[in-house]
Amino acid sequence: MQIKTKNCSFCSNRALFISLFASALAGAWLLSLSIAQTRAIPLIDLLFTAVSSITVTGLMTIHLDSFTQVGHFFILLLMQIGGWGFITVAWRCI
Repeated sequence: MQIKTKNCSFCSNRALFISLFASALAGAWLLSLSIAQTRAIPLIDLLFTAVSSITVTGLMTIHLDSFTQVGHFFILLLMQIGGWGFITVAWRCI
């Protein structure tokens, strides 16, 4: 008797990668809006913050005080999106 297990296919992995990449770009764009910043922040720092938030790493190259409450909300939203991505991968590959 064979036990069938779910196998992560290449297409689903690629879709997850593309969705996380698009989320990082969208997050950097949201953080670059004037309502999300208290001062001008370089794009590379915004992109690093977005990717770090999505991967639930939490590293930042700038102070959190550089963002308004709207910016804090965007960062928390990116953390939630990243958490959902990890749960999706874990659920898909079980």
